[in-house]
Formats: sequence, structure tokens, C-alpha cells
Amino acid sequence: MKTLIDTHSHIDLEDFSNDLNITIKNAAAAGVEKIIIPSVDRNSFEKVIKIAEAYENIYCALGIHPTEAQNSTEADFETIEELCSHPKVVAIGECGLDYYWDKTFIDEQKQVFLKQIKIAKNSKKTLIVHDMEAHKETFDLLTNNINGEIPVVMHCFSGSVEFAKECVKQGFYIGLGGVVTFK
Repeated sequence: MKTLIDTHSHIDLEDFSNDLNITIKNAAAAGVEKIIIPSVDRNSFEKVIKIAEAYENIYCALGIHPTEAQNSTEADFETIEELCSHPKVVAIGECGLDYYWDKTFIDEQKQVFLKQIKIAKNSKKTLIVHDMEAHKETFDLLTNNINGEIPVVMHCFSGSVEFAKECVKQGFYIGLGGVVTFK
């Protein structure tokens, strides 16, 4: 039997603070054997690790979400590098490019993404990638910098079938989320 892993669950958000135990128990009852909580900014690093430490089947990822790129500092990346050796940290992310919400800091997004690609490669961790309306640029940065060295999860995939096929050819995993219900 295959293992069902929720590779992207933001159960660290305030919405879950009152019923986190119930949420985790319900996931297990539904067959989810492991959950990975991705961080999105420096303020979430310690929280996701703390939750992961409290539950045997919970793990986490450390990263800077593209919409937080303009707020990131070099200290954030140093912290990710330091904390990624923690046994509950299994990936780097959620990182990538997001041209949907704001296109005024694209260069910063690319630089932050590249820094996290480098951390993932150096630590041999899976990279959890956020890509909204930036498919070509995201794909190019990945293929030019990953070289098949680490696993890549295209989180909440929103591209075309053709783009999915290109990602799969590169060995990337495709994560399906709520966006598959959008027109």
C-alpha cells in the first residue's frame, strides 16, 4: 500500500490554533500518514519546527514565499541554512515566483528563489516550489540550476498539461491543490 503524505499543509496558521490536534487526528483517520508544513517567512520558521517536534508524523519545510521576497534579509537565509539540519526539516520552501499578486519586485523574487535553490542543493533537501503566473521563468530557473540534483515539488500546480509534461520530464513532482478547481 502506498503512503499518503500531505506535502503542503499550512496547519501552522492561526485558523488551526484551537483545533490543531483534531485536524491532525482527522487527517490520520482519512489515511494521511505524514504532513509537511511549509513556512513562508522568518516569523514562521520556529513555529513550524515546534509543531513538527510535537507530533511524530509531522515534518516541516523552511523558506521564504515569493510574496515575502522584498521583506527577506540575508539573516533569513543564514537561519534557514542553520535550521535545515534539524531532523524534522525535510524540505526548503515554500519558495518560487508569484506574478499574480504583485509584479513590482520580480527581480527580488528571482534572487530569493535562487538563494533557496542553492540552500536546497547544499543541504540535499527537496525544494517546494510556488509558481503563480510565472511558469516559464520558474521552469528556467529550476532547469538551469537544479540539474536533477534534488527532488522538486511543483506545489499547487496551475500550469497547462503541456507544462506538466515538461516538469515531469525533468523529474519534478506535481502537487495538485485547490487551483485545479478554478476555471
